[in-house]
Amino acid sequence: MPESEVRGYTKALLKGIHYIHKFGYVHCDIKLQNILLGANGRVKIADFGLAKRPGGRKGGAKGCELRGTPLYMSPEMVAGGEQGAPADIWALGCVVAEMLSGNPAWRCSDIAGLLMRIGVGEEVPEIPRSLSEEGRDFLGKCFVKDPSERWTAEMLLNHPFTCDQDFEDDGSKNREENTPSTSPRCAFDFPDWASSVTCSITSLPPPEYSPESGSWLSGESSSGSGSWSNQAAARLMELVSDRNPDWSVSDDWVTIR
Repeated sequence: MPESEVRGYTKALLKGIHYIHKFGYVHCDIKLQNILLGANGRVKIADFGLAKRPGGRKGGAKGCELRGTPLYMSPEMVAGGEQGAPADIWALGCVVAEMLSGNPAWRCSDIAGLLMRIGVGEEVPEIPRSLSEEGRDFLGKCFVKDPSERWTAEMLLNHPFTCDQDFEDDGSKNREENTPSTSPRCAFDFPDWASSVTCSITSLPPPEYSPESGSWLSGESSSGSGSWSNQAAARLMELVSDRNPDWSVSDDWVTIR
């Protein structure tokens, strides 16, 4: 992917990551598969299934807990299970390197060997040689082994690699902010969800009981075209075959009383 496009996508991702961190959460699984690209070029971060607050452990788990995808895991995560906001920045660097080169940041098919390379020693993902000086410096800030020295999302937004990039049209952004989304965010939102698709439902009159035939008649069949019971029988007859059942496959059946 051209570096000019990568710069724009990187800034959009940083805005999303900064927003997540601002509210006290860590995504824990930043990777290309969790980044959605809309038709208008807008970037959205998806899959918050592993998100957590820094320092907290899901479900009260104790000890080392690996979260995320190995190719994007940070050294502190591999070494001790610690996953704070800096881990998302490391993963972002892996995403940017992959967008630029078209290859994963780490070239290793053995997961155990990969985790050793990430968590032990000073090795960092390879930075594409064709990348500009600004891009190389940007990735260098992402790939700092010490999480306390790694740049934050807010700091990287002011880096020369991204500070002059803007993929969003201000007019469309303002329109989106002023127009509430009708898309449901959870199952409880569906009752009030206004669908953009108009559907028409034809109401049938209630059934009527016929003393003459001793059966219930549907609203459409009350004029004498047939009863509900007759219609049901006709549907059942369509499913019935005149062939004898094949019991040859019933030898291993278990009788339940």
